[in-house]
Amino acid sequence: MSAAALRPPAGPVRAVLYVCAVRSPGWSLAELRAKAEREGLALVAQHGYHLVATVSDPCGKDGPPVPQLRVGWLRVRRMVEGGEVDIVIARWPDVLSPDHEVRYQEVDYLRRHDCRMRYSYAPAMASTGGGATR
Repeated sequence: MSAAALRPPAGPVRAVLYVCAVRSPGWSLAELRAKAEREGLALVAQHGYHLVATVSDPCGKDGPPVPQLRVGWLRVRRMVEGGEVDIVIARWPDVLSPDHEVRYQEVDYLRRHDCRMRYSYAPAMASTGGGATR
């Protein structure tokens, strides 16, 4: 049964916020994580989504480049597989992987489970229309 079939027709869109901060000069990881979380929560509020969970992972040099090796991303996948969420919100595409082919595999995986990917970082939303591209 698809995730869409499990959600009541009039129910709110259920979202999981995936926070995966990458080190950046002049910023601490805590600041970057907080910024990503604020942006994600703003998107949730703007669209009236129901936030099911916030899941975090280390990224960049602090974590595995392949999302399937991250504990947090595996939790997101289980939520998607179980029909618990309709949308995954991340700050920008590279949080999944800087390798676009790896990233596209994950976006396709979400789509096969009737789940969408949205980005909360303004330039990423503008370049993708708010969602993941393939």
